[in-house]
Amino acid sequence: MARYYGNQLTRAVAQAGRSVTENADGSMEGVVNWIIDAGSVSPKEASALTSELLPKVSGSCSQCSPGDDHPDDPRLECYERSVNYGPNNIIECTASYFGLWEPSKRIIDYKGSVTALPVTRHPKWDEIALDAVLDPIGLFIGFSEFISTKTSGEYENLYGAREYLAAGTSITLSYWLETQPIAKKIGVIYQPSEGDGIPALPGVVDYLIVNQSYRQIGNFYQVSEEYLGSGAEGWNKIIYQGQEE
Repeated sequence: MARYYGNQLTRAVAQAGRSVTENADGSMEGVVNWIIDAGSVSPKEASALTSELLPKVSGSCSQCSPGDDHPDDPRLECYERSVNYGPNNIIECTASYFGLWEPSKRIIDYKGSVTALPVTRHPKWDEIALDAVLDPIGLFIGFSEFISTKTSGEYENLYGAREYLAAGTSITLSYWLETQPIAKKIGVIYQPSEGDGIPALPGVVDYLIVNQSYRQIGNFYQVSEEYLGSGAEGWNKIIYQGQEE
């Protein structure tokens, strides 16, 4: 009677040394190595065999079938694999798995900056506008000598000014979803609400949605949204019509 030792590899066997990583952004990933004995078959037949017996990869559309589950954690599904047809009809497969341990977890990327604006848009411009003198291209050249008392001190620093540096705020939100995201309106005003992940910042009344993008891995979607903070007066509702709910 023939004796067999170990697994005869008549089916795909997951190899030892597997691990699952839970990332800070709410996603999970893992890699599993599989081995199967294709037997005495041709490479063409072996290719058909791997399609049936090795982990299936998820489709790339929202209606497509999900990939096979990770052998140790069903929260992950196979989204990518590579197959190596080795000697002695041994087929090796490296399968990559992806999933979410906390869907919709918001990751915030804050960026503070300054932007050059015309000096006439400064919040305190009204205090000096009555006796200010500008050249034809908007360059501040001084005060009217007939009515102004602003002739010394800090007012001297305004001479020759055409622009000033205004503080700006940019917030990028990143998160994962299990369903295809709904497109947001771009270029409209957004008023932050509790739980949306956008922090309350001093001097920022509302935000302008300036970008949204997403990428797909298996049946999961990584979404990125960028919000540009307003000044103390908020974004102009005449220029930026509409509001994202």
